[in-house]
Formats: sequence, C-alpha cells, structure tokens
Amino acid sequence: MTCRDCVKSDLAFMPTRLIEIAGPNYRLYETAGRPVEPYAALSYCWGTTGQLTSTRGTYQSHLAGIDPQALPATVWDAVEVTRKLGIKYIWVDSICIIQDDASDKAIEITQMEHVYSQATVTIMASRAASVHEGFLQDRLPTTGTFGGSQFQVPYRCLNGDLDTVTLVSSLDDDFTEPLNTRGWAMQERFLSARIIEYGTFQTRWTCQDKRAIMPSDGFRAALLNTEQQTEGLSRETLSALRGEPFIPTEATGVFDLYDVWFNVVAVYCKRSLTSESDRLPAISGLASRFAVLLNEEYCAGLWRSRLAEDLLWTCVSYPCVRSDNYQAPSWSWAA
Repeated sequence: MTCRDCVKSDLAFMPTRLIEIAGPNYRLYETAGRPVEPYAALSYCWGTTGQLTSTRGTYQSHLAGIDPQALPATVWDAVEVTRKLGIKYIWVDSICIIQDDASDKAIEITQMEHVYSQATVTIMASRAASVHEGFLQDRLPTTGTFGGSQFQVPYRCLNGDLDTVTLVSSLDDDFTEPLNTRGWAMQERFLSARIIEYGTFQTRWTCQDKRAIMPSDGFRAALLNTEQQTEGLSRETLSALRGEPFIPTEATGVFDLYDVWFNVVAVYCKRSLTSESDRLPAISGLASRFAVLLNEEYCAGLWRSRLAEDLLWTCVSYPCVRSDNYQAPSWSWAA
C-alpha cells in the first residue's frame, strides 16, 4: 500500500530512544548523533501489572540487550508487525522512557506530539485491555456475536482465495474498544499520520490524506456510543489539525476551532487515566497543535483570549469530585 498524499514525516526528528529490533536480539537504542531512521510507534493499554519498563536500575542492561521472550504479548505482537513492515525500530513508552526518573518523563512528555506525528506508522492495539493480551490472536466469530439479522456472502480476496463477508445490522451500543477508554490514547490517535488499528472485530488502515477527510468504513457509523463519537471527532479534529479551511456546522453546533477543541476535551474527560496528575500532560500534544492553529496562549486547558467564557465550563456528570492532589489550577476543568 502506498500513501502518496498523506502527511510526511519530518526527516529531522527522532525520539530520544527506540527499540532496535533488526536482529534476533533486541536492545534499547539511543538516537543522539545517529542517522535518522523510520520507526513505528505503539499505542496500547498498559493494564495494571507486569509491564516491562526501563528504570534507572534496568537502563544499562536494556542498552546492552532486551530478551524478546521478556516482552509482554502486546509489545511482542507490535514488534512482529513492525518487522513484517521492514522497519527496524519501534517506540514503546514503557521501555523508551525511564519510568522512575521524573526529569526524563517530563522531557519525553513534551516530545509526545512529535513521537506520534513523525512515526512512519502507529500501531494501535485497540482490542487489548492489557499489555499481556496481545492483538494478533484469532478474533471472536462474528456469527452469534451481533444482534439482529446477519448474512454471509462469498468474497474473493486479492490473492485469489475465496472467503466470506458477514453483513450485520448493527453493533451493540455498549461496545467500546478498550483503547478508546484510555486518556493518553486519544492524542496518540489524532496526532498519528498513519495508523494500523487492530480492533475487536476488524483491522483497518487510516491516514491523514491531505485530499480528503478521514474516511469512515461504516462499521462504527451507526453506533450511538463512544465508538461513533470518537469516529466523528477523529474526522473533525484531523481536518482541523491539517489546517484545512474550517466549515461551520450548525447541525453539530461546531462553529469554530474553539468548539472543536472543547468537543475533544468533552470526550477526553470521559476517559480513564492511571495517574490523576496526567490529566493535562496526556492532552498536551494536541493542545500544542491547537495553540498554533488558533495563534493562542494555552492556559491549563483553556484559552487566554476567551478566558472569561471558557471559565463557564461545567461538569455534566455528578458527583464531580476534585482530586486531593494538585493536577491543575482550581479554575481549570483539569483540576
């Protein structure tokens, strides 16, 4: 597959560290002073325990080598996809950021916008709720999984094999991919130039094609839940991030880029974060992009030129409990 008109990577950028996977043994690779190389980035759910991480105690050993057998299932699958694509490097946050070094984490979080936007491809493990689940295993059978009428029709694949396509009336409105419940994953999706997404019921490719808005395959279009909301918001936001002329939409109440931003925030606030202190950092990459588009000063989730109006934000679900730990100024929705 070629992608002639999508957003091109900036040849001047590489993340601070990558995982080199070219040989039988892997290792953490420091990029400073090295030639710029294509790389993949992984967007995934950590889960609660058992993540392989780089720490101050393991950093030197990871530079020397990483045992492939020690990789959790989702990271292992992402490495396999990356190798099949002929790419020698992959970025995985748990290994490429020193997790017990607050200074390193702060520096790398500021780079997140570029890590995903400049990756050759982002691999989204949408179906996996934990790093231990993986995403290349067989899917659930469509027969019996969906409600309503179902039909199977023959389909000739590009390689000549004969298979079937299952037509279903709708998905369950309660269906949401595990990755679409996580806060960090939202900007990872919107900032990525190209995505291979491994979902519960489908694998799909999307890119920021300059000629058209992000296409919908129809699979999520009829949903009334967060999947449909994310799908529509993706097209709306990606169009804005590409700097395309903004077209007000009375039907959706989106009249300017500020409305697009607060639609992003509304969906983002429904998502989960492992650490409360990540509420602003996990959307900071998108905020940087919008600040450029709006030519605005970003103020902890709000915008300076319309601060009086932005301060009228409200909680739409109750109880609305403020964290005991500082995570943003008291006047921000992120507090």
